[in-house]
Amino acid sequence: MLTILVLSLLSADMLAPPVIRADNEELRGYLIEAAENNPGLRAQHDEWLAALEKVPQVKSLDDPMFTYGQFIQSDVSLLKVGLAQKFPWFGTLRAKGNKALAEADAERERLYAERNRIFSEIKKVYFEYAFLAESIHVTESQIEVLTYMEDTVSSKMSLGFANEDELLRVSIEKTKTQDRRDGFLQFRPALMAQLREVMGRDGYEEIPWPQEIGFPTPLPPTPTILAQVRAANPDLRVFDHLLESSKEQIALAKKKGYPDFTLGFEYGLSKQPQISRPDRPYPSTLNAANRTFNTVTGTTP
Repeated sequence: MLTILVLSLLSADMLAPPVIRADNEELRGYLIEAAENNPGLRAQHDEWLAALEKVPQVKSLDDPMFTYGQFIQSDVSLLKVGLAQKFPWFGTLRAKGNKALAEADAERERLYAERNRIFSEIKKVYFEYAFLAESIHVTESQIEVLTYMEDTVSSKMSLGFANEDELLRVSIEKTKTQDRRDGFLQFRPALMAQLREVMGRDGYEEIPWPQEIGFPTPLPPTPTILAQVRAANPDLRVFDHLLESSKEQIALAKKKGYPDFTLGFEYGLSKQPQISRPDRPYPSTLNAANRTFNTVTGTTP
């Protein structure tokens, strides 16, 4: 998913503040590899996703409240259940959502800034690596020329047209050039290690010499560059989104003085109590009166 995001940032001007360009396909591959494997960029990407997940959470209502009660020693009520939902003041959820969305946009701009920093570092190391390769190529060409001169001077010496001092000067210059080339070669492992670290590549795999790169296109005028920086620089856009978040925070603080609403219902289950009516004879009362009458009169039932 991170690769798709970075590719969209490379092509979509509405999403990416500056359009990142690579001078050749090899450098473009290094940039995509860094977007996939660089731990700092992946961590910032996760921060942005976490901020996006907060937006629907803060815009949703609180969980409904369910109540249950049971009366054990009551002759009337048996149990009671209830369900209630709390509603904040009008516009509170919208303000919370706008605040969370502004914070998510700020995290997205931080992702852009981290992406630009990593890509810039890759380009810096890559161009230093290319400069080193060109320096080594030039010194090797000089060594070839000095070797040819040394052979020429040796041939002239054999014919008596040159002396030993000329051969010594050419040999000394050739040795200096070889030492300079060996010194250049000592920088190669360090630059390869830096390039592997920025790309997030493990191991000690040897990175080939960079491909040939042409001269860059001329920069636009200074006012154009300054206007692009003000409009699209992610470090500046972070503060714009934080300002929007602060405005929504002020609106939320004003709404805290208004009451919330709670709507709900309750359902109770009860039983009908037994009520004695003095004007209505019950079978138990009639039987008791009949037994009393039989006892008094001595009549057998």
